[in-house]
Amino acid sequence: MNTPEIAGSEKPVIVVFPGFALSEISFDRAFRPLKQEGYTVLVISPRLPLSGDVPSALNRNRTFVESHLAVKAIKEWIAVGVSFGGIIATDCAANSSLPPARLVLIDSGGKNPKRHLFAWLHELNTQIWKTFKARKGATIGLYVVTDLVVTTFLHPITTLRAAWISKGYDIDALASKVKISTDIIWGQHDKLAPASIASQMAGSFTNCRVHLVPGDHNWIHFHAERLLDILEKTNARSAG
Repeated sequence: MNTPEIAGSEKPVIVVFPGFALSEISFDRAFRPLKQEGYTVLVISPRLPLSGDVPSALNRNRTFVESHLAVKAIKEWIAVGVSFGGIIATDCAANSSLPPARLVLIDSGGKNPKRHLFAWLHELNTQIWKTFKARKGATIGLYVVTDLVVTTFLHPITTLRAAWISKGYDIDALASKVKISTDIIWGQHDKLAPASIASQMAGSFTNCRVHLVPGDHNWIHFHAERLLDILEKTNARSAG
């Protein structure tokens, strides 16, 4: 797990929840633009039990997150959920005893098209391969592919369970409990979770903005500066 020391800063800590268990290396690398602007970035991978229903799995994961935040003495933080991590982030915003000040969902799970799990995994693999082949992002693509291959090899049951929850779980019940400011950011060309989902999902939140950006399901690995731009612009509006 990526566990940097939390230095004193006026900016809230950005806690990133990635979609799969060992994708911390690639996410830590991808979020460098935010670190360069003075944000502390903490990547917390999901911790899912191998049995039990979805609420109990989320509850167990939330307990782990809360203990980690308490150890690091993090008080003000922004929850950023990517893909399956969007469900984790929303659960923390809705139910945590240490809730975030703001929620950001990036091409989130929680309202995906109904289709066979293996068809869903095939599309995921297709988009990962496109990421790997991207000329300007070969290094990042290699990190993404390596992380997911290692994850699947070492934690096959956990990986499939995360995919199953992400594919089949409806986020509406959690979203209706979230009262904090929420930003939903979506790749316009995402075929794994089409961009039309963003507006559907937004209707379940109380205070939500939708941002469509160029790219597919993995755009954040190449263009984290788009997230930074949205965070800074929203901060400026709030300050004004």
